[in-house]
Amino acid sequence: MESNPYETPRTEELVRVDDRRARTGGTGDFDVGVCLSEGWEATKRNLGVLAAACVLFPVLSLVCYFTVLGFFFVLPVLWWGAVRLCVQAHDDRAELGTLFSGFSNYGDALARMFGVGFLSFVVGLPGSVVMFYGAFRDELPVYRIGVLISFVWSMVVGIRFHFAWLFAVDDDRPAVQAMGMSWVVTGRVWLKLVLLLFVVFAVNCLAMLTLGLGFLVTVPLTAMMFVSAYRQMVGRPQPVEPA
Repeated sequence: MESNPYETPRTEELVRVDDRRARTGGTGDFDVGVCLSEGWEATKRNLGVLAAACVLFPVLSLVCYFTVLGFFFVLPVLWWGAVRLCVQAHDDRAELGTLFSGFSNYGDALARMFGVGFLSFVVGLPGSVVMFYGAFRDELPVYRIGVLISFVWSMVVGIRFHFAWLFAVDDDRPAVQAMGMSWVVTGRVWLKLVLLLFVVFAVNCLAMLTLGLGFLVTVPLTAMMFVSAYRQMVGRPQPVEPA
């Protein structure tokens, strides 16, 4: 019987024969409630490390922004470590030193994170053209229309690439492959992704009631929720045993 081209790919179908890593346990789908519960448990388990990372990472990022070299050659590698830290926290116990783990594999980490960042920027351009035009011409109505178009574009297209960062780090994928796999696995869960994004927004809004201190909890929690969705969809990577 021929396969349904619109069916969510099984995890084993997402892995080429010559790949170094295979996956197990993914269902191709996720539950937002499970994301919230798993995210909360992972956050409680690693709250000290995650809260420290929420303070340290923005400080280091700010330092990188002040220099061209830091922005292009340090920040992407720090971002690789931040993604790895989130995965580590969701799966077990996180260590703050993981934030700097990208520097031990500097070339690959830099290429993959810079690549995903650049491709994400390119993907977002079509939705932002009108907004940029309105801002350049100082035309407020055009700018407002552009903001609306950009929002719709990000909800329909941009959101499909949210998991590229995780594929690049957790699955050891080059940037183009990471973007492509994120697009594939999110094909039939788009509405759930939108719902997850709004839940994440609502959770972070709660932090405002605590004068911002709550972000030390809600930011890790929402990061764990995205990792949970990713894990539910594609499972965990497993080393391929030599033949």
